[in-house]
Amino acid sequence: MLRSLRELCGETVNLGIMGHDGILNLDILESGQEFRTSVNVGARDHLHSTVLGKAMLASLSASEARAVLYRTEMVAKTPDDDHQNQRDDRGIGAREGVWIRTR
Repeated sequence: MLRSLRELCGETVNLGIMGHDGILNLDILESGQEFRTSVNVGARDHLHSTVLGKAMLASLSASEARAVLYRTEMVAKTPDDDHQNQRDDRGIGAREGVWIRTR
């Protein structure tokens, strides 16, 4: 299934589970793209700063996701990271089925 998804979208495909307010990467199939991020199987990552994590947060109720975000250290990955904005907009993202970032 992961292989089919990678072939369909031409991008890296990650399989992970949410636990301890983060992601545990179980399997990764990298794309053939020249520029891509690299993640190792067994590595943990943050929910707030990855596409997989944001999808996991969007699957939670707004109150559950807000609780996770408030008890999680939200480490900045880029200079543009706006953690307060992510916490405040979480409920909107869940209702719309996407993660919304406003400025």
